[in-house]
Amino acid sequence: MPGCGCGFGAGWRRQITPAPAGERVAAAARLAKLVDLHGNHLHSLLRGAMGESIDVVKLDVHGVEKIRYKATPLVLDFRWGYALVEAHFALDRADVELFALEHGDRMVEHFWSSRHFNIFEIYAPDGSLRGFYCNITRPAAIGSASIAADDLALDLVVDTAGNTVQLDVDEFRALSIGDDERRRAIAAIEELELMARLGIGPFFRLKRAYREAKR
Repeated sequence: MPGCGCGFGAGWRRQITPAPAGERVAAAARLAKLVDLHGNHLHSLLRGAMGESIDVVKLDVHGVEKIRYKATPLVLDFRWGYALVEAHFALDRADVELFALEHGDRMVEHFWSSRHFNIFEIYAPDGSLRGFYCNITRPAAIGSASIAADDLALDLVVDTAGNTVQLDVDEFRALSIGDDERRRAIAAIEELELMARLGIGPFFRLKRAYREAKR
């Protein structure tokens, strides 16, 4: 999507075929590694926020550039292959099934060079969490001047109650990719759903949003 790189599509919620048991075990192992590498360590790095701009580039499955936009880097951790940037939604409105984005919404975007997804936290202008938009991609190429990833069409939306919806499933099924990569993409979306359900990684904010809503 121009101005934000989210790749929001018109797909409806349709559950894709679960990955084989072995893939789910591997996803759980990757999840454990994610928690180990990017727990308190990551959040301590936020205190060293940078001010320069960086290009975020969305490529299609063939590596052709589709979207490029400027973001503010908050963390560029080349050792662990992780980047955290901030951008703002540039369009008027986008409905992503479980919530809608509005012009000016703040987007805190997580990228990994070892994972098949990125995670965008979406905040309203008043600072309240709207939800999360997650793109299934090839692992990101993280550099000092740009962050780029090949989009694999499949997306996951998570609202503040922890509900999830998969988008663009038909587009994902139509992609010309190999069986191994398709299995990795399916394992990645299952990993994201598990992270959201457990409140792990960026999804820890779901617990805080729930507590605030109950006040």
